[in-house]
Amino acid sequence: MISAPNTLKCVEGGMMSMIMLALIIGLSPVGGESAVKLVPSKARVHKRQMPLKVVMEKGERLTPEIWFRFHPEDRDKSPPWSDDIQTPPWNYAENYTSMAVDATGKIVIGFNLQINANTYAWGLKWSTDFGVTWNDAAWWFGQSGTGFHFPEIAITDDGKYYLFGSRTGPGYSYNACFAFTSTNNDPNSCGNVITFTTLTDHYYPEAVTYGNSNQFVIASYTRETTGSDSVSCLYNHDGSNNSSWLQMWFTFDTELGYTSIGVNVVGGIDTILIHGFDEFASGDWNVYGMLDTLNGSGTTYYWWTTNTNPDVAPRVFFSQNYAYIAYQSDVGGGNYDIMFRYSTDNGSTWGDIVDITNDAGSETYCRLSGDAEKIGCVYIYGGNNLRFLYSYDNGQNWSNYEQVNDNGSNSVVNEYSSASLLYTSGRWYASWTDNRDGNNNIYASYRDMGQGDITHRPDELLFDYTSEAQGPPPEKIVSFHPTHKIDPKLKDHLASVAKNDFVPIIILLSSKVNHEWLLYQVRDMDRMSRREFVLNELRKYQKVSQGQLLSFLREEKMRGNVRRIVPIMVGNAVYAEVKPDVIKELETRPDVGQIGLDEPLQKIGMVKDDSYFNLARWIPQPTSIEWGVRKINAPQVWALGYTGAGVVVAHLDSGCEYTHPDLADHLWDGTPHGLPNHGYDFVDNDNDPMDEDGHGTNTAGIIAGDGTSGDTTGVAPDAQLMILRIYPGGTAQMGPAIDSALSWGADLLSTSIGWRDPNNTLKDWNRNKCNDIYAAGLVYSTAAGNEGYTNWPNAIIAPACVPPPKPLTPGGGRSSAIALAATNSGDAVAAWSSRGPTEWNTSNYNDYPYPPGLLKPDLAAPGVNVRSTALGGGYSGLISGTSYAQPHFAGMVALMLQREPLLNPDAIDSIAKMTAVDIEAIGDDSLSGSGRIDALAAVQAISEGVKQGTFWVINQATATGLLKVDSITQAQNKPWILYVNPTSFTVQIDDSQQVTVQTDTTGAGCVAGANWDTLLIWSNSVFDDNPERVPVQLLYPGIGVEEMSSLQLKGGISILARPNPLHLDAEIEFLLPYQSKVALSLYDQTGRKVRTLIDKEMVAGLHRIRWKGDDDRNRPLPAGIYFLILEDGREIKSQKLVIIR
Repeated sequence: MISAPNTLKCVEGGMMSMIMLALIIGLSPVGGESAVKLVPSKARVHKRQMPLKVVMEKGERLTPEIWFRFHPEDRDKSPPWSDDIQTPPWNYAENYTSMAVDATGKIVIGFNLQINANTYAWGLKWSTDFGVTWNDAAWWFGQSGTGFHFPEIAITDDGKYYLFGSRTGPGYSYNACFAFTSTNNDPNSCGNVITFTTLTDHYYPEAVTYGNSNQFVIASYTRETTGSDSVSCLYNHDGSNNSSWLQMWFTFDTELGYTSIGVNVVGGIDTILIHGFDEFASGDWNVYGMLDTLNGSGTTYYWWTTNTNPDVAPRVFFSQNYAYIAYQSDVGGGNYDIMFRYSTDNGSTWGDIVDITNDAGSETYCRLSGDAEKIGCVYIYGGNNLRFLYSYDNGQNWSNYEQVNDNGSNSVVNEYSSASLLYTSGRWYASWTDNRDGNNNIYASYRDMGQGDITHRPDELLFDYTSEAQGPPPEKIVSFHPTHKIDPKLKDHLASVAKNDFVPIIILLSSKVNHEWLLYQVRDMDRMSRREFVLNELRKYQKVSQGQLLSFLREEKMRGNVRRIVPIMVGNAVYAEVKPDVIKELETRPDVGQIGLDEPLQKIGMVKDDSYFNLARWIPQPTSIEWGVRKINAPQVWALGYTGAGVVVAHLDSGCEYTHPDLADHLWDGTPHGLPNHGYDFVDNDNDPMDEDGHGTNTAGIIAGDGTSGDTTGVAPDAQLMILRIYPGGTAQMGPAIDSALSWGADLLSTSIGWRDPNNTLKDWNRNKCNDIYAAGLVYSTAAGNEGYTNWPNAIIAPACVPPPKPLTPGGGRSSAIALAATNSGDAVAAWSSRGPTEWNTSNYNDYPYPPGLLKPDLAAPGVNVRSTALGGGYSGLISGTSYAQPHFAGMVALMLQREPLLNPDAIDSIAKMTAVDIEAIGDDSLSGSGRIDALAAVQAISEGVKQGTFWVINQATATGLLKVDSITQAQNKPWILYVNPTSFTVQIDDSQQVTVQTDTTGAGCVAGANWDTLLIWSNSVFDDNPERVPVQLLYPGIGVEEMSSLQLKGGISILARPNPLHLDAEIEFLLPYQSKVALSLYDQTGRKVRTLIDKEMVAGLHRIRWKGDDDRNRPLPAGIYFLILEDGREIKSQKLVIIR
């Protein structure tokens, strides 16, 4: 702060020292010199002046909209900038422009006019019709040989013009001076010049004003003195008194270049100044930004750039509390970009420096203007063109660049202050020096701000709760016959084994059930029916496709060439241990698609190779809950009544200590399957899956530990664990374990076991098996791995590398694997947690090649320094790994499935990602996916009737500015519109923004048939009605598959078949409000009638019939989608019916 004259300040700045001398002194200017008004030496083009018919209310300021109300022909609608306008030319060279607006709305340009080599004049050009036409005048003060340079215009709020600059000539050496108008708002009254005789060597001024009545006026110059330049400021607290000027300067022991200034007054007393200047020290130019105050309180604050290349030519703009600095920076090879920085608190704190041009060209000599958070920037591009950028949000987001001068002119003069910018009353104005006709002249252009041109697509958003999937079903069976069946890793391995050695291999059959066909068939089934249908289809095709291969392998086993055979349903594969000659025979078989080396599973255990058994056991505090469980808000879900009760989690790991007090009383009951110990051991092939490693007991406790011994480690403390021991093992253990999990009724799969960078055949089998799991309606919760960036972009282990139900990367396949990264208690992703993306470029799958690959992991969960159940009935010490992040998610899914047992994998994935806490880069990223899971938010987001749709808000090519959407509201506020996002955003010209809408019929009072609401998009679009209206229609069937116990009369016919889906037979109810001839028929998806159930006259009332699921020839209909059609001569009603076999 500068509080008194003769204040000395010393500020240490980085590697350089800067001595800042601040003096405030009174000045005695020489004044009263008369001006000689110059007359153009060639005829002036006559311009239309402001007509009298524009009637203004008293005190009303003329704006473009008022003008164009009377003169629509003047509105230039060619976006975004008007054609170039040559202001009235002189026969002398014109240059050095600045712009301001007076109290009546006139747009004014200050400029320099070179009469001869040593004689320079000042001039003004002004427009009374918002830049459409221009007038001008010029003045020369003094005798021949006198030069007035660097004119910088500033106009007080009541309309007094100031032109600050420098004077040369006899007795003057770039003395600071200014001219002013004697009559407010009258550019022709500029008739006097004031010269400060003692202020020599003052260059490149910039001037600003503030306030009404007693105007504050300040001009900032660069004062050059040998080895010790200064920022010199002239100011006056009363712009009406030209004899009361003060000077303040900051002296440096270095060289300065250009200076710029902005002003704001806070609370009526604190005059805040923002200085921008560039300094040459230690062989480099750097830009400074400095906050200072007059007649207030505070301290001087400044910052500077540290680019080792030159940073020069800063420009400041200050409006209300928003301060901005832009400058040109050498980004290498003499190529300059425009850098920008902003402050929203009067310069007290500043945002990061950002490159707002950042392209291959070079940009120089920027200029700023705006209003509060609106900020614009012009700059010279490529040395001969003028470009423009602007921002609605104080420079956080910028428009695309716009060309200001006419394309092809390429004649903008590349000099300091060659171009200027002004924003006022919703319009941007630019002026610049142009030499397209061989002489420097001032050109101008304008463009309207805020003229987005909105539309949207589609015209109407439809959520059809009655619609069916369209198009023919995919092929049921897909085949694969690669040129080379033997995987390269297996080929390398065979080169190192003896003829009689047994080699563990995995064989992928050359055909399998197409999982897209399965998805098509189950698209309308609930999760339980979906699993039953898929299991039935997979089992049938496994028997058909594997039969001959298994017979061959068994024959070779009898000959001693095969040691072990394990058929696998999921992924349609066979594990076998065979001699090398058998592999050669397998390669020739048409039913064999791929042969790969089976690789051992790896547990994704603790990082740093800590030995589990050496971990210190932890003695819990009574009733403690582990931090990871609390972090994801699981206790709040328990308070809602959801603890995972009734949900079966297939736990594929090293087994589990099923006698542990925290787990023993809520494990899966396997006794109906002859499994008294709650699962199966696929390693030792017995029914005792006791954990011998400890890893499985750790992961099991994070899913379902209930705290019986004192520490609640589990997210879902009442979930049932189906213990499937697969470690140590490989495909022969994991494959049958998944087959069994599906057959025994698991609700989801959880594994922290997998393969690091498996061979392509093994990787493809992981994809195939996950596809089958997905088709069956289960989520596969997986650990991403502890690889960090090792082997990137294949750091994500298998099966976590397989796509999830809702991939974060569009365009490829979908599956069931949701991969979890590990976070610490501060929500930071662990450095060793595997990074994505991952790639899919195998023989079978090439839908996610890198780059960009498949974005993984999908989500993150606590996995650093967590505790869980341990062998021996107690608890572990602190353990870390994605192994322990994954079961947090598995537990959360168990809570979600208790809340809604019919949730399918798509819904689970979508809800988990939608409700996740964003912890890394904004949006989805390759460290944490969609973010850290939140169990409470996920459970609360579950609804039985959620659908999601999108529409696009478009800023059309005819727009003249960014489209700024402030809000999206509902006209009728119908409760079935659950979620609209985003509701505020900006859209570039000729670009679009996607908006997501979710609807929910649960408890929303939807009526049968069409339900309507309208989304109202409130924006700055001026070409269309505001708001833009997006009709939203929800078609509701009124009667759900299992929602009504009986039909009720509602004024028309109704139909209901139960159960749906059906396996053997169904009861069909239909209601007739009057006697009529009734036709009740069944059609398949092709529209072919397959069954006539009723065709006769019937009385009014409720009717029931029993149908055995057969066709007109009494043959059982195959599984699939059918349609019941009821007709009575007046109405037609239909119901979708699903048959499973």
